[in-house]
Amino acid sequence: MKVSFNLEGFTFYLVLFMGVFNSVFRYYLLDTPFFPIVYVPQLLMVLVISIHFISFLTQVKIKRTFFIILWMLLLALICGVIYTNTILQVFMGIYILVPLFYGFVMYSFFERILSDKHFYTVILIIGIIGVLVNIVYVFPWEGFHYEVYGKEIEGNRLWTTLGKRRLSGLGRSSFETAGYVLFLAIIYVLKKSRITVVWILVGAAIYFTDTKGIILTYLIISLLIVFWEHISLGSKKIGLIVILLINFVLPLLSWTFSIDDIASVNFLRSFEMRLQDVWPDAYKLILESGNLITGRGIGGIGVPQNIFESEKSNPADNLFVYLVAIFGLGAFIIYAFLMRGIYKKQITNIPVDKLFYILSIYVFVYGITTNIIELPVMSICLGLVFRYWMDNKNYEAK
Repeated sequence: MKVSFNLEGFTFYLVLFMGVFNSVFRYYLLDTPFFPIVYVPQLLMVLVISIHFISFLTQVKIKRTFFIILWMLLLALICGVIYTNTILQVFMGIYILVPLFYGFVMYSFFERILSDKHFYTVILIIGIIGVLVNIVYVFPWEGFHYEVYGKEIEGNRLWTTLGKRRLSGLGRSSFETAGYVLFLAIIYVLKKSRITVVWILVGAAIYFTDTKGIILTYLIISLLIVFWEHISLGSKKIGLIVILLINFVLPLLSWTFSIDDIASVNFLRSFEMRLQDVWPDAYKLILESGNLITGRGIGGIGVPQNIFESEKSNPADNLFVYLVAIFGLGAFIIYAFLMRGIYKKQITNIPVDKLFYILSIYVFVYGITTNIIELPVMSICLGLVFRYWMDNKNYEAK
């Protein structure tokens, strides 16, 4: 097996490996001196970010878009200190954003990292088998929790939907496992350029995680793979812009209108809960414990709240809602930058353009109903595709 051991590549391999086996490592290393191993991928991502940050600033300092984003991050950091419960909550928010920054700075290395296809295939097969075995076997780590400095941490999420177990396989949660498996499958199938038996098994594994947003994403990507050559450039751009519009229009509607009983089938009940409760409650949280102009800052929503502000925690369950909570009106600026980038960018049939387009579908479709920034592999991909659409130059691997 050929593996590239540059720091960017090694870090990415470790992120994927530890992500697929997340619960296994946490469960078996919990009471040993080796437990800090589970945090090594995060530390390596911080190292990569630190190494590239100064050179990145030098390269893009004349680009107004990135300059604005940097000032937005600084403001979000200040607001996090002002509006959240403790400075530790802000640090947790920064910790969660690390994969996003890592994806942004390792953009130029990404295609080269993907050249070692055997690694991705092996852990993809392991991830699929983990879920399928979980159908008939209850793993010992399901539902376990542990404490860090007096705070309870979820080692594995054991939950059900309408009495049906949502399987997580070897991963930390059903949706996280589905996210890793689908990402690995995207890399696998783009190398093959066709639907394969492995891709179908991926669909089965995702089905048993009962992650509806990932199921929808999987189906859309399947259609893209089959019909890519027959879809015009204009249609591809329009399709992606429509997905982004849906991403923020649905929460805005829930903030503006009272929505009741839109779902007559159980499959859509969780979506109805977002419209009726989660998104409107996030809006109230921003207004009552922050403000709509600046948001609540870094750490102001999601997992940091679960740990430090559990009495008013909100999962966001949408990319736009999460960004509004952190950046306030700056979230609209981010979406405007993305749409402008999609409109201007030339999308060809070369592999790298196809890769970044499908990764955009991967993050933005699931981002309609999920806070993808707290899912490491999706957060990395979000950083990658944001850089791709913002960069005016053609993709150049270093």
